[in-house]
Amino acid sequence: TPNEGFAYELNFKVTIEGTDFFKGAKVRIGNDDAKTTYVSKTQLEAELNLALAGAGDKQLTVVNPNNLSADPITFKVIPSPAPQLTQLLPPSGHVGLRMKIKAIGKNFIKGLSEVLFQAVPLPTRVISDTEIEFDVDLKNTSLGKYPIQVRNPGNRVSNELEFTVLD
Repeated sequence: TPNEGFAYELNFKVTIEGTDFFKGAKVRIGNDDAKTTYVSKTQLEAELNLALAGAGDKQLTVVNPNNLSADPITFKVIPSPAPQLTQLLPPSGHVGLRMKIKAIGKNFIKGLSEVLFQAVPLPTRVISDTEIEFDVDLKNTSLGKYPIQVRNPGNRVSNELEFTVLD
């Protein structure tokens, strides 16, 4: 348990329950060994790298030190959610300014989502799954409208909102 997790998780903790586990037993996701902790002969804990495993149904297998393995169980790796943008606050700024901008939307992931300004990643602070902040330097930016997007792991990119640079 649990039997599913998101593809951006690097150290996803699961508990495996069964019988006849031995010290030194390993949990495998697909063909990759996970960091495994022996708890008892009926329980193991493992840290799965779901980013490495990739999205889809994966087989979890327990392999004892004598190389005998249990029947695999299915673990679902869910693709990273696509972020969505609904509002930029403020939606515009003047040439030459350095600004902090707040983006409102959904499916932002702390420490992993990044804002793209004209497809260029900017330093990003995820406040919550619905709010993100970023800094933009308009010193060398021409007047006009520029696309803003948010990218999540797995290259999941949001819709575009326009940010307007004014005189």
